[in-house]
Amino acid sequence: MDHKSELLLEAIILPNGDLGNRVGYFGFAALPDNGLQNLLLNNTGYAGDKPFGTTWFNAGRVTSVTARKIFYMVDTYGGHSGSPVWRYLNGQRHAIGVHAYGGCPNSATRIITEVYNNMLMWKNA
Repeated sequence: MDHKSELLLEAIILPNGDLGNRVGYFGFAALPDNGLQNLLLNNTGYAGDKPFGTTWFNAGRVTSVTARKIFYMVDTYGGHSGSPVWRYLNGQRHAIGVHAYGGCPNSATRIITEVYNNMLMWKNA
């Protein structure tokens, strides 16, 4: 992958697993195109048009995917950027993208295999 097409992702890395062991973990996944098509996804974040510090949730279906983005009709507002776009499957939540673009439709930067591997490395560091 050349530098022009690299995805930049930042994360807070905690010094140990104590917090996760106490409150649980939010998973992540790199899904193939056919696993994303028409998938019911969720977004949870801090919408700037709602009372300060309150969390807002919405769900909708994936409308299309590209190699790097997931498109969906889910209501978001400024402040949601950086929040996970996630699926709920068998009692588990897995981030599949990072909400980054408002509009109609909204879109997320997709967690692709390279990003997944990087996140896994951070988790195991």
